[in-house]
Amino acid sequence: LTSGDLVLAIIVRRPRVSLVVDIGYNELASLSLYDFEGSTKRTKPNVDRGDVIYGRLKIDRECQPQITCVNEDGKADGMGVLHENGYLFDIPIEIANNLIDQDNLLKELGNEIPYEIAIGANGRVWIKAATTRTMIALRKVLLERAKNKMDINQLKTLFAQSLVS
Repeated sequence: LTSGDLVLAIIVRRPRVSLVVDIGYNELASLSLYDFEGSTKRTKPNVDRGDVIYGRLKIDRECQPQITCVNEDGKADGMGVLHENGYLFDIPIEIANNLIDQDNLLKELGNEIPYEIAIGANGRVWIKAATTRTMIALRKVLLERAKNKMDINQLKTLFAQSLVS
């Protein structure tokens, strides 16, 4: 993992003005409650242990890794607390990075059925769809892609079969 990577983090503890989050790294990271769009002393995000955060990694070799949920302009830009009822799982980091770089498969599957997805460079994937069956089918396709070199059409067929079986 390098500074600037988008990662999925799980809140472990919530001290007063910062969060301690697990990024699947060799140490925990911190996230200031002020590093959310629109966050002020009076209006901080409503987050708790176990919530999933999508944020950008900041690594300073002398300090604990940090996460931010705003870009340089102070905008969320897709980052922040992910909605409840999503499905979080791990895939190999190289597959996660391939999906981030080439999302043709994700676009094709999105044409078939609507869903939300966040992929972290730390190998974590979060999916939210209308049904649990859809989320499991998406997970199955992504894990199958990790194991085999199936083409997009084969993966789309697997996805369709997973939705009905």
